[in-house]
Amino acid sequence: MRDLEPLNDRPLDLDELTGTQGRTPNLPSIKIESTPIDIATQREKTRTWLAIYLLGLLTVSLIGIGIYITVDRGRETGESERHREILTIVWTSQVTLVSAALGFYFGSESRFS
Repeated sequence: MRDLEPLNDRPLDLDELTGTQGRTPNLPSIKIESTPIDIATQREKTRTWLAIYLLGLLTVSLIGIGIYITVDRGRETGESERHREILTIVWTSQVTLVSAALGFYFGSESRFS
């Protein structure tokens, strides 16, 4: 390996260091292809998946609460009030959140059209 001279004596010559001496080194060329992106189509796909996911989550949650209430029904008397409270708290909060999210995303559809 060559000893490098200090930079303050003379400028560093990269051709001399790399041994290319003004030639372009043989590097493989890579062709990058670009595909145009249709933003409106991507937005609609995202909205569709968001709606499917949120409504699916809401459905699974309702089914899960129904199974819990059915399984827990025989334990104690007076549990129906607790079941009704669980259903009310969970279901109403989820419906509110899903409605707000879907309303926001689908409500802004006319702005982009």
